[in-house]
Amino acid sequence: MLATLHHELDDPSDPKGVDTSVLAYLLFNPAFTAAGRDQDDAVDVFAHLKPGIPPSLFMFGEKDGWMSASELLVAELRKRGARAEWCIADGVGHNFWRARPWSDRCLIECDRFLVSLGILSGEPLLSEPSGIDFNRIKSTK
Repeated sequence: MLATLHHELDDPSDPKGVDTSVLAYLLFNPAFTAAGRDQDDAVDVFAHLKPGIPPSLFMFGEKDGWMSASELLVAELRKRGARAEWCIADGVGHNFWRARPWSDRCLIECDRFLVSLGILSGEPLLSEPSGIDFNRIKSTK
């Protein structure tokens, strides 16, 4: 997320004329600074938030210790009028999404989020895993 918001990180040798605009963020248990803010603006995503930030989907296991910093970020995004949604997986921790059935469940949620934005169309191609679900907290935007 920081790499796309902090334009001083752009490499001057990158090809020109290539659209690198971000349409949406799909954040699988992102690890932002635990306090929510970093003392160094170069690595503080909060310092680079601007109007018109793309919609974001945050996915966490409910036992993930990194979630508290993202709660601050989601609040800030919503305050700025951005769409920010949560998917919280009951009973699991960090990196829960790396193994099935959670990996399939996360991809289905990503598909649905991107369809809701008009970036994709149709139904997810994966089958719904049984017995697991997210406690989804939608954006107020």
